[in-house]
Amino acid sequence: MQGLLDRELTLHLNSLVILLGVAMGLGLAFYMWCHAAAGKAARLCLGLMMAVVGVLALTYVLRRESLGLGLVLLTLTSLQMALGPLLYLYTRILTQDGFRWQRRQLWHFLPVLLLGLLWLGQLPLAEDGVLTLSCATIGPCDLLNQSRFVHRAFTWMSLLAYGWWSLTLLKPYGERIRACYSDIEGINLAWLQLLVRSFLGLTVLAMAMELGHHLGLPLDLNGAQLQAWGPLLWSVLIVHYGLRQQGASKGSPPDAPAAQAEPRKYQTSSLTKSDAGQLWERLQRLMVKEAPYLEHGLKISELAARLDVPPHHLSETINGLAGQSFYDYINQFRLDQALRLLADPAFGHLSVTEVGFEAGFNSNSTFFAHFKKRYNQTPSAYRRQLQPAEAG
Repeated sequence: MQGLLDRELTLHLNSLVILLGVAMGLGLAFYMWCHAAAGKAARLCLGLMMAVVGVLALTYVLRRESLGLGLVLLTLTSLQMALGPLLYLYTRILTQDGFRWQRRQLWHFLPVLLLGLLWLGQLPLAEDGVLTLSCATIGPCDLLNQSRFVHRAFTWMSLLAYGWWSLTLLKPYGERIRACYSDIEGINLAWLQLLVRSFLGLTVLAMAMELGHHLGLPLDLNGAQLQAWGPLLWSVLIVHYGLRQQGASKGSPPDAPAAQAEPRKYQTSSLTKSDAGQLWERLQRLMVKEAPYLEHGLKISELAARLDVPPHHLSETINGLAGQSFYDYINQFRLDQALRLLADPAFGHLSVTEVGFEAGFNSNSTFFAHFKKRYNQTPSAYRRQLQPAEAG
């Protein structure tokens, strides 16, 4: 035992960096698991993802440094099939109100077990094995790569399918929060969309690399190496965005009306075209008289309460007669107010950030993004543009 402890161990620098990422990832996974109390299903799901990515990276290091159990160790790589379902379920938790874990969702993880058993059934490897796919050239494509190609193909299909399903959930979620809130920066899940798109992009890149290896191309990088760096990359992303996500584990907005933009909605709604017209006139008078758009964090339910109408009626009216979501409609008024403040010398002492805040914007980045999109210049540039005219 003492001899084993005194044994000198050397690791490649790449392996040391990967192990650092594994330590960070598993530590983060443990933290999220311990803090995943009731209503914290999203963090629990993130923790499981981090744990899976960490185990996969550790498997890569053990194989690279010849510290593992030989080819049997590759059974753990079947956990790749769990990444897609976990990302999909995490997205559902954040975007669908009332979503809960249920036993029937475990079928998503059945391929993990099946792929692991399939690999054990292939051992010991043989060149004439049923699942051994010959390479175009001998080169870097050895028997192991030939025997693993089918496993990788199943993994790619799983990752691409679940990644695409995750994206299909994010689009309607974005429409719902725009129909309900005037400030969405903390709940728009833009970071999650970036994560899913990166997930898909890296999958396609790994596919291209593995196909190159199978064709005998001398590539220095492969899909396994990309995956091994996963814990470090995911740890940074999750710490920076995931743990700070205000909407995490809340699901979709509880008072969000259905996002509809077509005029034909009046055919199935209790709101008639005549009623919508009258509500529109009342809304316009309220916006001019009381300027509710100056209130930070204004919700459609709050505005509907002032008009004494159901939120979904107000949403239908704005969508049908303004052709906008509630979010765009309110921020249009805020932009007009900001334009007036920037042009008024009496408010010249205010910074551009303060002007945005006075106009009702909660976020400087949101104010700048809306202003530049509408006027094709920044608020600062617009103010400087007015200065020569005022001086003349």
